[in-house]
Amino acid sequence: MSESQCPKLMSLDDRMTFFSSLRRPVRISLRGSDGKDHRWIVKGGEDLRQDERLQQVFGIMNRLMASDANCSKKSLSLITYSVVTLSKSMGLLEYVEGTRTLEQFIETRQYQKGKTGYLNMYLDKTSERDPLFVTLWSKSMKHEDITQKFNRLIDQLDQLNFRNSLLSGTRTAKEEYDKRSKFIKTLAAMNACHYIVGIGDRHLGNSLVLEDGRILGIDFGHAFGSATIQLPIPELVPFRMTPQFMGVLYPVDAKGSMKHTMARVLRTLRDHRRTLLHVLSMFAKDPVLAKKEEALQCIHVVRDKLDGKDPFEIVKSEIERNKTDVVRGLVRPLNQLVDRAKNAGGCSTKQELNPFEQVDALLQIATSRDILARAYYGWGPF
Repeated sequence: MSESQCPKLMSLDDRMTFFSSLRRPVRISLRGSDGKDHRWIVKGGEDLRQDERLQQVFGIMNRLMASDANCSKKSLSLITYSVVTLSKSMGLLEYVEGTRTLEQFIETRQYQKGKTGYLNMYLDKTSERDPLFVTLWSKSMKHEDITQKFNRLIDQLDQLNFRNSLLSGTRTAKEEYDKRSKFIKTLAAMNACHYIVGIGDRHLGNSLVLEDGRILGIDFGHAFGSATIQLPIPELVPFRMTPQFMGVLYPVDAKGSMKHTMARVLRTLRDHRRTLLHVLSMFAKDPVLAKKEEALQCIHVVRDKLDGKDPFEIVKSEIERNKTDVVRGLVRPLNQLVDRAKNAGGCSTKQELNPFEQVDALLQIATSRDILARAYYGWGPF
């Protein structure tokens, strides 16, 4: 679209909608010269430059998938949106119509039951002064006890709750199949692309689902592995694949239905590694990342992922880079936890994996009950 064809701003609607999230963003409506209302979200108190750059990277990934026969015939792509940064602490986000957060899909009673049950697993071990994560490695709580308690909690919840809510508006078997297929395809593409650039903090409020079943990620404050490297309760999973998501894939083999689609996307991205690394190398010169050494390390990890390095080894290396007081003394048990998850899944022990082996390892980490049982409760691992 040429500049002369772009609609011009005519007026601003005085009605605004405030969201209840941490930054209290505001949705505004702009009336354009094309007679349409264009809705945007104004977000303050946060630097959106990283979100803006990542949306550009996702756009490039979409073009790579569109140019690949295996991905294009399956219509694999990411849903993107516009981000306009106004300053270091203010910006505009394009409002994606007809979406709900994952949290809004899960019945409130189920969510609160899961959250309360998860906290009660450790409540008698936690004081107000101590971070919850420390209790997960308390000598008074055996590894097997933690996982067994988590498994009992999952068994008490309706694991098809999200699935039933997602498909509630469908009237025929074909509509149900189409909606479920769109969810699985977009989830697989999103998981693969987000893994490459290390997107983290994928809690229930950071993913949106459209009316037709497609899913997209929002809020990319944690990227390039920072959710594992910087948080006092590190996010060990590469993407969200909790029991509620597994319920959507039921009764088909959950990992099998995701594996082929994710492998297609990863193979395409790996085939175009030079293009992606060239684009991402711009981050090393971008003020979004304060330290050049930090940026170069991030690009090195992306290169390892595109080369097929074992995801288990990447997680362990990121744990060792976490210098928070809580994690610094827990590197060894955390690495042992990752090794335990690897051995349980019978994953390949090769140093360099092909896309299918890479996806096997990623899904093993993401669905490991041992690892999910040690996530931050606000992330909603249930």
